[in-house]
Amino acid sequence: MATPSLLTLPAETLMAICQNLCTHCVRKGSEPPAYDQGPSALKDANEGLTALSCLSRTCKTLCDIAQPILHMPWAIKRDSPAIARMIVQRPDVAQQVQELVFGPDLWAVGYWTVNSVEDRRLFEAEMATETIYNSHGDRVSPKCLWDADNLPWRMDGGDMCDYLAQEFLAILIMSKTPNVKQLTLEGGYLNQKPFFRPHMLPSLTTIRVLNWEARGVQLDGMTGIFVAAPALKTLHCRLLNSSALVGRGQSHFRHENVTTVVFEWSTLSDLETTMRSFPNLKTFRYQSGGATVNEMGEATPVDISAALLIRRDTLQTVSIDLQEAFYGDDLDEDQVMRGLSDMKVLENLELCGTCVYAETDDDTTTDGTLLTSLLPNSLEVFGLDKPHEHIQQDILGLASGAAELFPKLRKVSIRGVEEEQAEVFRQAFESSGIKFIHNGVLSEFYRWR
Repeated sequence: MATPSLLTLPAETLMAICQNLCTHCVRKGSEPPAYDQGPSALKDANEGLTALSCLSRTCKTLCDIAQPILHMPWAIKRDSPAIARMIVQRPDVAQQVQELVFGPDLWAVGYWTVNSVEDRRLFEAEMATETIYNSHGDRVSPKCLWDADNLPWRMDGGDMCDYLAQEFLAILIMSKTPNVKQLTLEGGYLNQKPFFRPHMLPSLTTIRVLNWEARGVQLDGMTGIFVAAPALKTLHCRLLNSSALVGRGQSHFRHENVTTVVFEWSTLSDLETTMRSFPNLKTFRYQSGGATVNEMGEATPVDISAALLIRRDTLQTVSIDLQEAFYGDDLDEDQVMRGLSDMKVLENLELCGTCVYAETDDDTTTDGTLLTSLLPNSLEVFGLDKPHEHIQQDILGLASGAAELFPKLRKVSIRGVEEEQAEVFRQAFESSGIKFIHNGVLSEFYRWR
């Protein structure tokens, strides 16, 4: 009997084995591996990639299967010069990279040095062939000058500007990996990533800007990344305090292909510009960040509903969470959401109690039509988080009027109410043939992950 060997297995099975050792292939959530799951996840990720690396070195057959999977995700931290060298010297490897994660260590270290003279020459020669622009659309000479004290890179073009070595290497790596589909920038001080080349990332479909600074990040300093990614579909940002994408010579930047925008832990005063920047937007999630600083204040619920109406013909899924919003004085009754009944194709809507009701001093309840007059008749799934007790009859009014007013409504989730009250809601909705969920998370609002 022949000795059992991995090579006796079908190629599909060998492929599955390799994929199960790769964090990119098996990850289910939206976050890069190990950045949101703690030290144990980092250890597991490293062990899996180490095993995959060893497997790729056993023979040519396993190398051909394992190596493309091994190089799909790259989390770039303190070893960026070594990775940049490999990217430049091994274009076959660069072609396999599908995900880049520029982690917090990369941006936080400060001035970096590239100690090897050979590396400096190699990187400068590679960038000398690039056509690069700044965030204003002005062409910048790619000639890199090494500062006398061996700290920052400099870009010579019009105004001389210090350009930290780590950011230079990030641009170099991105310019040499054209098949990257997911890009993550994580850390502090992410406001300015000014240099880019149009269509530098032609395959990029998802970008995540995961800021750590409470002052917030502003997207207008990152317009170049959007120009570099014509196929972009999903934008996911954390700790944002300005969502304006300003293009040269125009009031706002437009990206025709973006269909999903997620702003988490953010404080934005203007969402209308966002809606105009992405004319084909289908999914939008906004979660207030509370502590994120914005001197312009935060958009009120009525401001947000007005912004959503700009995309009334395209938005299908919307989630708005203002529970951490800080408005100074309490909201007035005329500052809650209105007019969403004019949304044409909205199917999934998730709101918090702050969006729909402002508490008054006289403790009066509403007339029971608050929700039925607010919501569009295209609605299929509706979620409401922590509704005020004064609108309980409005929730029941939604249940009783659903058959006539919302014929497509099939699922409702209410979170943050007592079990006894939830049971009353359950009976009302189920008697109308609508599934009711208490304290549940609706998957319809997290498919972008």
